[in-house]
Amino acid sequence: MPVYFTVNLVGSIMSSDMISNISFLLTLISSLMLVLGHLRNNWIKELPTPDPEAGISLSEVKKALAMVPQILLVNIGFNICYNAMNGAYPAQACQMDLRIGGNTQLNGSFTNLGDCVAIIIGVPLFESAIYPAIAKWKGRQPSRKSKFVAGFFFAILANIVACVIEYVRATKGFVPGNAGLSKCAPSGLDIHMSDMSCWWAFVPMMLTGFGEILVNPVIYQFAFERSPPQLMSFVQALNLVSQGAISNALTGPLTAKLLPDNLNYFSDSKLAGKGPSGNVTYLFYTNAAIGVVCLVLYLIVSKVDDVPDEGSEPRQVHESLVRSFVQSGIH
Repeated sequence: MPVYFTVNLVGSIMSSDMISNISFLLTLISSLMLVLGHLRNNWIKELPTPDPEAGISLSEVKKALAMVPQILLVNIGFNICYNAMNGAYPAQACQMDLRIGGNTQLNGSFTNLGDCVAIIIGVPLFESAIYPAIAKWKGRQPSRKSKFVAGFFFAILANIVACVIEYVRATKGFVPGNAGLSKCAPSGLDIHMSDMSCWWAFVPMMLTGFGEILVNPVIYQFAFERSPPQLMSFVQALNLVSQGAISNALTGPLTAKLLPDNLNYFSDSKLAGKGPSGNVTYLFYTNAAIGVVCLVLYLIVSKVDDVPDEGSEPRQVHESLVRSFVQSGIH
C-alpha cells in the first residue's frame, strides 16, 4: 500500500499517465492479494517467543484481519461510484445551463448540495419510516448485507442516471453568444453550455446521498462491532484508508484517462468549444461496472470468510448514533 500511494502521488505531481497507470495496476493487485490472503488466516502463527505484555493475542489478530476482505470490497466498490460526485458530476453540470437571474452563473460544484439534501431528508426517512416498515414486514430489522446491497444500488444507479442525462444533453443545442460560455469549465477553453438545466445534475448527487446513508455508517458500525477491543483503532484506520486513499488511488487514474476537458464530443460545431473532447459516459459505465463487480465479490466473500455472522453477539452500538456521528463529521 505505501508503494502504490507513493507512485500515485508521483504520477499526480508529474501528470504522467504511465506512472498513474502503474499505480492503478499496483492498487488492483494489492487489494486483490489482501482480499484473497485474509479470507482464511490460519497461516498467521504465534511469535516464536510471545511477548506476555503485548496485550494482543493471536486470535485477536486473526479476528481483526478477517475483516480486511469485506472492508476493502465495500469501501472500494462503493466509493469508486461515489467519487464521481467529486469530479465527473460537477464537470457534467458545468456544461449544462448554469444561469440564474440573467447572466449570473452557478458553479457546477453547487450541485454537490444534492448529496447533503438527500442525507438530511433520507436519515429521518429511513430511521422513522423505511426501516420500521421493513421490520414489521419481515419480522426483523434490515441486515447489514441488505443495506450494503441497497447502498450499492443507489450509487451504481447514480452513475447510470448520469449517463442518461448525458445522452439527453447530447440532443440539446447550445446556449448561444458570450452568455452561453461556461464559467466553471476548464480555463482557457471557450465551452458553451448545453440548453439543459443544471438542476438535472442534482439527481445523481441525491441518489449518491441515499447510498451514502446505507453504506458509510453501516461499515463504521461493522468495524466497531466486529473488531477486537485492542485492535479497534487499527480496523477503523484501515476502514478510513480504504474509503478515501485506496478508492481514490483507483479513481484518480480512471478520471484522468476517461474524463475529458470538454464533454461536447457529440458536436462538430464551433460552439462546442476548443480543447480535447470525449465521452464522459465511459467513466460512468466503468464506475458502475466496478461497483457491480465489488458487490458480487463482497456477497461471495461474506459467505466464506472468517467473520462471524451478524447474529453472533457483537459489541453493541446503536447504528443511529454512528450515523449521526458520520453526518455531523462529514457534512
